[in-house]
Amino acid sequence: TVKEGLGVGFVLSILKTMHELANPNLAVVGMLEDGSFRDIRNHWSSVTQLPTAVVVRMDARLNFVNARKMKEFAVKAVQVREAKGEKIDFAMIDCFSLNSVDLTGCETLVQLAQSLELRGQKLVVANVKGPVAHALKMAQADDHIEKHGGSICTDMQMALQLMAGDASTSDAASKYKALVQNVHNANIVKSASSRSVLKGLSRHGSKFNQCSKGSTDAVDDGIPESHSCPQV
Repeated sequence: TVKEGLGVGFVLSILKTMHELANPNLAVVGMLEDGSFRDIRNHWSSVTQLPTAVVVRMDARLNFVNARKMKEFAVKAVQVREAKGEKIDFAMIDCFSLNSVDLTGCETLVQLAQSLELRGQKLVVANVKGPVAHALKMAQADDHIEKHGGSICTDMQMALQLMAGDASTSDAASKYKALVQNVHNANIVKSASSRSVLKGLSRHGSKFNQCSKGSTDAVDDGIPESHSCPQV
């Protein structure tokens, strides 16, 4: 029947979405001559991997479905470089394609920072956008990441300077805190605007109800409806 078909389609769409979330595109990225970072699988001959860092990117939201897979991929990427005899000091998560992160994702980043610290390495979370920065702050994950030697950077340039020793963790933290404050201010304005709209709708609804009541009373008294309420 139609209902059964719709039900099956709904379930399949949910399963498809969960499968896509659980199996995001994970890539090790390298730097091109123009300074941008691309998947080494697609630009093997033209990208350069950072000498003391592994840069990992995930093209999906970081949440409870895929957080563990992202962590394992990052650790594996570091181990592959070390197996080649390279000394790795940093593991970077490029958040260029990351628009949101849930509580599990925040906890996973903290766990990754802790695991790297035990290996004598540091986590750098780079290219952080406003929603991700806000989520990290609300979960207090930023403090724990810094506690384990990690850093959060709002752009790739700051991350590169940090790893090269040309910038301090306090510089990165300052720009990150400014971004968090900007997001907080924007949320306040958005909330105030929403309340203003709701108040306007409420006043308009109240006037409409009064007008409707007056119109009904006027009709009951034999007064034409068109004269019972002023036009707005």
